[in-house]
Amino acid sequence: MQVLPSERAKAGQPSRLSFYNALFAGTILTASGLALLYIVFGGAFMTRFMPTGRPSTYDLVVGALAWTFALTAPAGFGLVGLARLATAYERWRARRPRLRQWFDSAARSATTMSSRPTSACPSPTGTCPSSSSARSAPR
Repeated sequence: MQVLPSERAKAGQPSRLSFYNALFAGTILTASGLALLYIVFGGAFMTRFMPTGRPSTYDLVVGALAWTFALTAPAGFGLVGLARLATAYERWRARRPRLRQWFDSAARSATTMSSRPTSACPSPTGTCPSSSSARSAPR
């Protein structure tokens, strides 16, 4: 039977290229969203589309498209950019080396400490009928 090897360096681990791709795209999209936010609301972009007097059909259509762009584009670019940055963070976390030996030994010692009984009898009164007969038996 033929076995197809993985193209990744380690199976289940994202590549460095995918991490940097997500980081670059997220940074560019977030910066673009902030720049659009400044241009639209900080600059005089929307005053160009405020008609004076009686607007024509062309003025109404262009104004509606400009307002649609102004209200949705900065938020869209910002949200998609933040989503890509979150993806980059998840890929960075997946690429970090794990300390499995330390976690395994810590978990093992924690379970052995918690599995030790606090008393010889699980009864809430502390007296067990089987424990008294076990103590009187010769050893």
